[in-house]
Amino acid sequence: MMESENNNEFKFESDTISLEDIRQQVTGKTVENSNVRNSFLDLFDSVAQISSKFRGRTDNDCKVGLPEWTNEQRHSLEMAINLSLKNLIKLSDDCQIDLSDAIIKKMAKNKQKYPVDKSYNIIISGFRSYKYCLINDLSPGLNVIVGSNGSGKSNIVMALEFVLTQNYNHLGEQQRLLLMCQNQSANESAKTIEAFVEIHFDNVDKFFPINEQLVVIKRQITRTSDNFYINGRLAKNDELMAFLESGGFSRDNSYFIVKQGLVSDIATSNPRNILDILRCMS
Repeated sequence: MMESENNNEFKFESDTISLEDIRQQVTGKTVENSNVRNSFLDLFDSVAQISSKFRGRTDNDCKVGLPEWTNEQRHSLEMAINLSLKNLIKLSDDCQIDLSDAIIKKMAKNKQKYPVDKSYNIIISGFRSYKYCLINDLSPGLNVIVGSNGSGKSNIVMALEFVLTQNYNHLGEQQRLLLMCQNQSANESAKTIEAFVEIHFDNVDKFFPINEQLVVIKRQITRTSDNFYINGRLAKNDELMAFLESGGFSRDNSYFIVKQGLVSDIATSNPRNILDILRCMS
């Protein structure tokens, strides 16, 4: 998750230089004994320089646009990013990989791998702090949940994990009761007797292998039961997970949901952990 207070649209202003122009400039400076491994190590070192700029900083220091940074700090970061881009292009050239083409292919692949883009309605009822919540303004691509502490951001993420992942598998009675809404006002005597989370997916392009234009995934719990549904039909947990995987929700890749703090954790991770994350996402 990311919190943003800067609503100004940012874009790259320069349209006079391409990746190919940069490649020709970078590769024009031939270095003796250069090889692919050395180019990778140069890239790794320059990315480490970027990481060092954020080490020890808080979320408040790192708001979008970096308003808390001095001009000198911003310039130092700019130089580190510039060096990393040059090294990335040099590595791509040494590997004879067309970076522009690779980016386009990866973006197209991501549309298939992260089908959360296809979701357009989320209904949360009786779950955690939500007696009822309808989210119907999701956009294709990245969706960011913003709110103050205690406003329920984490419970929305928990609701998505509740349906789309195995994080809440094999719940006991007490675990189910803890997930059911306890947010009752003083004059309400009735307790929540059930909770459910329902996600609607656009399936016009048959992203899921089912002959329906709308796919509705639902999980419902009571004190004594835990049920799963696909378009209103009762399904077993394993059947639902297999159906989700058929649409791109891999059990081995949970990065279609990015929790608060994960970005900073990755930025300060050691190289082995970063490689493990990249392998999981690829």
